[in-house]
Amino acid sequence: MTTNETKSPATINATMDIAKLMMALLVVGIHTEPFGFNVWMDRGFGIITRLCVPFFFTASSYFYWVKKGTKPVIRYILRLALLYLIWTIIYLPLDIHKLGTWSFMECVDIFLWSGYRHMWYISCSIIGFLIVYLLSRRFNAKTVLAISFVFLFIGCCKSTWLPLIRQMSNLHLYDFLGSRNGLFYAFPYMALGKYIAEYKSQTKRRIIYAKLCASMLLLILESFIFVVKYQTNSTILWLSVFPATFYLFQLLLTYNISIKKEVSVRARNVSTLIYFLHPYFILAFAGVLSNIPLFIVVSACSLVASYIIVRVSKVKNLGFLKYLY
Repeated sequence: MTTNETKSPATINATMDIAKLMMALLVVGIHTEPFGFNVWMDRGFGIITRLCVPFFFTASSYFYWVKKGTKPVIRYILRLALLYLIWTIIYLPLDIHKLGTWSFMECVDIFLWSGYRHMWYISCSIIGFLIVYLLSRRFNAKTVLAISFVFLFIGCCKSTWLPLIRQMSNLHLYDFLGSRNGLFYAFPYMALGKYIAEYKSQTKRRIIYAKLCASMLLLILESFIFVVKYQTNSTILWLSVFPATFYLFQLLLTYNISIKKEVSVRARNVSTLIYFLHPYFILAFAGVLSNIPLFIVVSACSLVASYIIVRVSKVKNLGFLKYLY
């Protein structure tokens, strides 16, 4: 999920754009639960999809910093803010009946901190990016990454790991400030994106594969401990997802798919639109379909609608549609 970019060489990476498209479809899977009819298949699928949002955070940051931050910060932030505003307006009619029941602080949390509906990804991206940017004015990328990891660790302790922490220490902690936000979620992965952009890896591909497999095994173990044994209520933050995302991203950077620039950029823009559009299709079909059929239909409709919007946005007098992605 990225905003509409110009077709400069620094932003063209066909492998990443294809990966974003696949990740966007996996996000559809998160919300349609294609394997919900079988608990173990569902949990196995959940392990894979835990890398989706961290991947998008990392990619968004990476492609900003790989250009050495040549794009003005204010322009980058305003573009994200406009995207957030447009899609919030599009989805707000679904919750118009709730607006009168929300207190001022609830509105602040929903629209500015935790994020409104699935647009939370954008609001969290803004906060996470600003934290990385401000810290980078004082510290190098390695130090910023180390600081961000501390926040990820704290986030895990007060959310996913909370049942174990309470049992081991008898402490009655609570999930202060939440987990799905720019501080504990977006910040670490956007710091990771900056780190990858500034420190090019020379590690051989087979070594990266091995480290990625090891990280995924740790994620399976972490998931088994906290989902199966301790039955945690939170499944947002996972410590092992951090190295898994790092090695997945490093692995993708070693590949260079050869396709036309316009196809690559189109795949990127379509992936963004799939993310924003798919909840409407879920609402349309959830009453008559479920699991795999629902996933297939929602994915297909989101893909086709996104492709049409991208193509139509190239038509004269319809260029304003580009603001949707």
